[in-house]
Amino acid sequence: MPSSKHFVLSGDGGNPVWRAPLHQPTWAMQSFAFDSVNSHIYFAQHRIGDSAGHNGDVWISKTDFSGNVLDIMALRGFGHGSSMGVESTGSGSAPYLWIEGGDSDDNGAGEKLSRFRFTAGLTLEYTNPSIAQA
Repeated sequence: MPSSKHFVLSGDGGNPVWRAPLHQPTWAMQSFAFDSVNSHIYFAQHRIGDSAGHNGDVWISKTDFSGNVLDIMALRGFGHGSSMGVESTGSGSAPYLWIEGGDSDDNGAGEKLSRFRFTAGLTLEYTNPSIAQA
């Protein structure tokens, strides 16, 4: 096979983030997306609804390419987080995250696409007017 600019196949292989612990160890990992500009991976974890009404909560963990958690962000009432993308905004800048969402109180998970800037330590409510939705 000829050399390629797209893949590096040398080295030992393996997966450096396989089974890496995320910030919420008991929440189900739903999706992940790469920010190749800043060498980060963003993981979405879904909290299964409970009697306290936490249906649709999603936890975002930002890691380096080795799986070390660098920052976290909580999303309240978004849905399942089963699909996510990263829109890089430049080297050293926080990206926008695109994630499926919907009014989880009305079983609307997956009905809309939400876009917001990743902000370390922030708890973002689905009803926040700063979220762009399509």
